[in-house]
Amino acid sequence: MERDYAGTSLDVFYPSRSFSRYTSAFFYYTQMRQYTEVRNGSLDLDYHPINFDAQILTASPASFESDYTGQFDYFYAYFTSPDKKSFIHVYGDQQSKTFSIPDLSGIVPLPKLNLSDFKLEFIALHDLDDFEGSSDYFKYYSTKPLLKSKRERIVSVLK
Repeated sequence: MERDYAGTSLDVFYPSRSFSRYTSAFFYYTQMRQYTEVRNGSLDLDYHPINFDAQILTASPASFESDYTGQFDYFYAYFTSPDKKSFIHVYGDQQSKTFSIPDLSGIVPLPKLNLSDFKLEFIALHDLDDFEGSSDYFKYYSTKPLLKSKRERIVSVLK
């Protein structure tokens, strides 16, 4: 069940029947941020403040630069082309405050892309319970880590 609510209290609705597996999610929106907490198999409503955030300094995938505060496990940056037909997905660890995506259109059969034209839609910082990712993971893989966690907290920063 999903319900939008604006106010100082929170109503929680859940079915009278029990389920063997379930996920609960809490969302909080401001004009430039989205905060999410997702839990698997727990209806514990003890939510803790999300004490991490990002400031985007340069939003181009050709020379991205950001600054982070607080502790989190990994980030996900999502870029779109002006025609919304090409997308760039970047995953990295907290130490990756800058990156440059190379133009691969001459190497692989892609149309010529001007990376400076890509728009950053958002960057999301992810914090998971019991995350044990190796710091070397993001050196060799650019996809989302295959992770399972009982709780994941996310801050999405909109540009």
